[in-house]
Amino acid sequence: MSWTAPRVALPLAGLLLIACGGGSSSSDDPAPTEGAVETTQVTTAQHVGSASCAECHAEVVESYARSAHALASRPVAHASLPSRDTGLSSNQWTTDPHSLALTDASGESRVVPITHALGGQRRQDYLGESDGQQQVLPWSWSATRETFVDPVTEERGEVVPPGSGLFWTEAGRNHDRACSRCHPIDAEDEAHGLGCETCHGPAGDHVAAAREGRAADAPLGVADDAWSGCAHCHAVGRELPRRESAHPWTEPFHDLIIANTLVSALGRDLAFDLSGRPILPHGYEVQALATSACAQRGGVTCLTCHDPHGGASGSSLREADPDASCRSCHAEIVAQGSAHTHHPMPDGPVPLASVEPHGPDPSRAPGCVDCHLPASLVFSPGDLVRDHAIANPEPSMGEPDACLTCHANQSASDLSHALDQWFPDRERKRRRLSEAFSTGATAVSDRSSNEDALRRLLDILLDDGRDSWTRANAVALMGAMTVADETVHRSLLDAAASEDPTLALAASTALGRTCTTTPLPNHLRERLTTLAQEHDDWRVRLSLASTLHACGDDVGLGLIESLQDDPVVPASGRAAVTLELGKAHLVRGTGARASFWLEETTRLNPDLVDAWLHLGLARQALGDLDGAQAAWEEVLVLRPGNVLATSFLGAIRARTAAAAAAAEGDAP
Repeated sequence: MSWTAPRVALPLAGLLLIACGGGSSSSDDPAPTEGAVETTQVTTAQHVGSASCAECHAEVVESYARSAHALASRPVAHASLPSRDTGLSSNQWTTDPHSLALTDASGESRVVPITHALGGQRRQDYLGESDGQQQVLPWSWSATRETFVDPVTEERGEVVPPGSGLFWTEAGRNHDRACSRCHPIDAEDEAHGLGCETCHGPAGDHVAAAREGRAADAPLGVADDAWSGCAHCHAVGRELPRRESAHPWTEPFHDLIIANTLVSALGRDLAFDLSGRPILPHGYEVQALATSACAQRGGVTCLTCHDPHGGASGSSLREADPDASCRSCHAEIVAQGSAHTHHPMPDGPVPLASVEPHGPDPSRAPGCVDCHLPASLVFSPGDLVRDHAIANPEPSMGEPDACLTCHANQSASDLSHALDQWFPDRERKRRRLSEAFSTGATAVSDRSSNEDALRRLLDILLDDGRDSWTRANAVALMGAMTVADETVHRSLLDAAASEDPTLALAASTALGRTCTTTPLPNHLRERLTTLAQEHDDWRVRLSLASTLHACGDDVGLGLIESLQDDPVVPASGRAAVTLELGKAHLVRGTGARASFWLEETTRLNPDLVDAWLHLGLARQALGDLDGAQAAWEEVLVLRPGNVLATSFLGAIRARTAAAAAAAEGDAP
């Protein structure tokens, strides 16, 4: 589980969109008797649990039960807990083997029963109840180090104090808000929170039809492509409202978009290196793979290598040998052996990364994955996981890198020189992207007009052979530079017309920023209006309507209002519409209307950080400083350390202190 999105603030002008997500319920029912299948009465569109699926798919269900997915979330009765004598002091245990003694925010000791275990392949986290809420407890079991750890303290480098949003009783560690999307504890699957219906949808119709011999009459849902089912947990996507069921079938899989880019309102996102490659270990795998040549030119998807039903020996891989998928496409290169690798060739399958948590054993020969999907990303101290970008080593970029992972005692320049000698024609895509993105980021930081940076970024945007997320990174930087001419505006409009929502939304946001400093010519404004009315994706229409309004055209507000009653907008999308209405009225100076729509947004989705940020601004504009402060404090509950909320609160507190000092000075 990832607790924070590390960022470094750059002095970006203006307030950009930001985003986040969660939802669920729980059950501690016992597991069905092993070997027996209990037949349940089912009704239409009902969740029936994986045991019902086993009536016909026993082999698949059995394989799934051994998989890492099956460990995602389980009631404590179904979990295997580690021994008490490793890593925790005796006074943290109680006489109940499923309870911990913890100190709450008031300093009082409290006995907290463990209700659920989350994960377990590398680390097992625990849930316990606090004031009626399921909270992530401060101690986790590290399977690779065989000891208890406090992962939040390890990540932050300091103990989390009471009052912090990440203290174990606070909202930052609330299961519904922080974990439920990928670690649900719903009652539909008692033994495993993630079950068959997590990806295939409610199976009531299908099971009822199958029992009558007509399974084909009620087909189950599946992900609409080979990416999106995995993307719900293995990609950082847009914010989703909290929902009664954590199952993703409340809206289509393809509704997920990869929203996070290299640069946002909070500056450069340190989840990515300067080439745009994700370097956080979990939750970014889809983004990493999508940028690879294997995906772009070879059609590789998550399912090329992985079997979500368990795979070979529960490893999640289709084959026990991690190199098997590489050999199926690159037989010619594999046949070259050491002539290609310039290393000894392995005499058998290379180990899984989980078998070598500290990195590759230096005594063995490397395989394909060791150089191109290296175990170089730090899941936790002493626990490395694979980088899914499938790229050539580039030690000049620094860590994480395959060469540096194995040859830490050699310099990056020496390793780069060796690669140049072995592969004189090697493509250096990451280096070129890094140069373009770093030049753009520098221009943003310096608030300078850098023609060279703009042209480099434009070249990336216009390269149709690149993945949409890399192009979206270029677009986000172009928007942050807020400098544009007609060529740039036309290119951004072309990108906004894309069928890919990731690219289209990034382009729309960039247009909204650049047109405030460089107005759109009339013919381009007309095209923007048409796109805002006719784009196939309602989310892009909403964004373009907001952009049109930001560019000074009142038609934009009318288009946002029209989406309120548009049947194509799902219930889960209403908060997005009311948010844009609130922001539009804030720009217009109609603070009361802005406050109304933003309060409605927080009612529809109380976890939407952007709504609370703008609600604070609306209340401040109305002179309600207490209300503004409350809104920004809510942001820090949801996202501890948020730069904008911290800055706004600092300004309001300084203003209040100055007023108090002045009043005291005037007192007789």
